Amino acid sequence: MATGTVVVATRTARLGVVRLAWSAVLFAVPGRLLRATGGADTPDARRVVRVLAARHAAQGLVELCRRKESALGVAVDAAHAASMVALAAAWPRWRRPAAASAGEATAFAGAGERARRAARGAG
Repeated sequence: MATGTVVVATRTARLGVVRLAWSAVLFAVPGRLLRATGGADTPDARRVVRVLAARHAAQGLVELCRRKESALGVAVDAAHAASMVALAAAWPRWRRPAAASAGEATAFAGAGERARRAARGAG
Protein backbone atom coordinates (compact mmCIF):
# COMPACT_ATOMS: atom_id res chain seq x y z
CA MET A 1 0.00 0.00 0.00
CA ALA A 2 1.43 3.40 -0.98
CA THR A 3 2.13 5.95 1.74
CA GLY A 4 -0.50 8.35 0.37
CA THR A 5 -3.10 5.60 0.44
CA VAL A 6 -2.32 4.86 4.10
CA VAL A 7 -2.76 8.55 4.98
CA VAL A 8 -6.12 8.65 3.20
CA ALA A 9 -7.30 5.43 4.87
CA THR A 10 -6.26 6.82 8.26
CA ARG A 11 -8.08 10.11 7.62
CA THR A 12 -11.27 8.31 6.62
CA ALA A 13 -10.98 5.90 9.56
CA ARG A 14 -10.63 8.86 11.93
CA LEU A 15 -13.73 10.43 10.42
CA GLY A 16 -15.56 7.15 10.97
CA VAL A 17 -14.46 7.04 14.62
CA VAL A 18 -15.54 10.64 15.19
CA ARG A 19 -18.88 9.92 13.53
CA LEU A 20 -19.40 6.81 15.69
CA ALA A 21 -18.57 8.81 18.82
CA TRP A 22 -21.05 11.51 17.77
CA SER A 23 -23.72 8.87 17.17
CA ALA A 24 -23.11 7.51 20.68
CA VAL A 25 -23.65 10.99 22.13
CA LEU A 26 -26.85 11.41 20.10
CA PHE A 27 -28.13 8.02 21.31
CA ALA A 28 -27.14 8.58 24.94
CA VAL A 29 -28.34 12.12 25.65
CA PRO A 30 -30.80 13.28 22.98
CA GLY A 31 -32.83 15.31 25.47
CA ARG A 32 -29.79 17.16 26.77
CA LEU A 33 -28.74 18.02 23.20
CA LEU A 34 -32.24 19.19 22.33
CA ARG A 35 -32.39 21.43 25.40
CA ALA A 36 -28.86 22.76 24.79
CA THR A 37 -29.84 23.91 21.31
CA GLY A 38 -33.17 25.38 22.39
CA GLY A 39 -35.31 22.53 21.11
CA ALA A 40 -38.30 20.96 22.80
CA ASP A 41 -37.34 17.82 24.68
CA THR A 42 -40.30 15.64 23.66
CA PRO A 43 -40.49 11.89 23.05
CA ASP A 44 -40.97 12.52 19.31
CA ALA A 45 -37.98 14.86 19.15
CA ARG A 46 -35.83 12.31 20.98
CA ARG A 47 -36.87 9.64 18.45
CA VAL A 48 -35.82 11.91 15.59
CA VAL A 49 -32.42 12.49 17.22
CA ARG A 50 -31.98 8.74 17.71
CA VAL A 51 -32.84 8.07 14.05
CA LEU A 52 -30.16 10.58 13.12
CA ALA A 53 -27.79 8.78 15.51
CA ALA A 54 -28.49 5.47 13.74
CA ARG A 55 -27.70 7.08 10.39
CA HIS A 56 -24.41 8.42 11.75
CA ALA A 57 -23.53 5.03 13.23
CA ALA A 58 -24.19 3.26 9.91
CA GLN A 59 -22.20 5.84 7.97
CA GLY A 60 -19.34 5.68 10.49
CA LEU A 61 -19.16 1.90 10.20
CA VAL A 62 -19.06 2.17 6.41
CA GLU A 63 -16.20 4.67 6.67
CA LEU A 64 -14.28 2.37 9.01
CA CYS A 65 -14.83 -0.71 6.85
CA ARG A 66 -14.23 0.86 3.45
CA ARG A 67 -11.40 3.13 4.58
CA LYS A 68 -12.32 5.40 1.68
CA GLU A 69 -14.69 8.35 1.75
CA SER A 70 -17.31 8.17 -0.96
CA ALA A 71 -19.18 10.84 -2.87
CA LEU A 72 -22.37 9.30 -1.52
CA GLY A 73 -21.34 9.91 2.10
CA VAL A 74 -20.52 13.53 1.33
CA ALA A 75 -23.83 13.92 -0.53
CA VAL A 76 -25.79 12.44 2.40
CA ASP A 77 -24.21 14.94 4.79
CA ALA A 78 -24.77 17.84 2.38
CA ALA A 79 -28.41 16.83 1.85
CA HIS A 80 -28.91 16.65 5.61
CA ALA A 81 -27.41 20.13 6.03
CA ALA A 82 -29.67 21.53 3.30
CA SER A 83 -32.76 19.91 4.82
CA MET A 84 -31.94 21.42 8.21
CA VAL A 85 -31.56 24.89 6.68
CA ALA A 86 -35.00 24.45 5.10
CA LEU A 87 -36.45 23.25 8.41
CA ALA A 88 -34.96 26.24 10.24
CA ALA A 89 -36.54 28.59 7.70
CA ALA A 90 -39.95 26.91 7.78
CA TRP A 91 -40.36 26.26 11.53
CA PRO A 92 -39.06 28.99 13.82
CA ARG A 93 -39.65 26.75 16.87
CA TRP A 94 -36.93 24.39 15.57
CA ARG A 95 -34.57 27.06 14.19
CA ARG A 96 -31.77 26.67 16.74
CA PRO A 97 -31.62 22.86 16.82
CA ALA A 98 -31.91 22.72 13.03
CA ALA A 99 -29.10 25.27 12.64
CA ALA A 100 -26.90 23.24 15.00
CA SER A 101 -27.64 20.07 13.04
CA ALA A 102 -26.91 21.87 9.76
CA GLY A 103 -23.56 23.01 11.13
CA GLU A 104 -22.66 19.50 12.26
CA ALA A 105 -23.66 18.01 8.90
CA THR A 106 -21.68 20.69 7.04
CA ALA A 107 -18.60 19.87 9.12
CA PHE A 108 -18.93 16.16 8.33
CA ALA A 109 -19.47 16.92 4.63
CA GLY A 110 -16.38 19.12 4.58
CA ALA A 111 -14.26 16.51 6.33
CA GLY A 112 -15.53 13.82 3.97
CA GLU A 113 -14.76 15.94 0.93
CA ARG A 114 -11.24 16.60 2.21
CA ALA A 115 -10.74 12.84 2.58
CA ARG A 116 -12.06 12.30 -0.97
CA ARG A 117 -9.72 14.93 -2.41
CA ALA A 118 -6.78 13.41 -0.55
CA ALA A 119 -7.73 10.01 -2.02
CA ARG A 120 -7.73 11.42 -5.54
CA GLY A 121 -4.30 12.96 -4.92
CA ALA A 122 -2.95 9.67 -3.52
CA GLY A 123 -4.34 7.54 -6.31
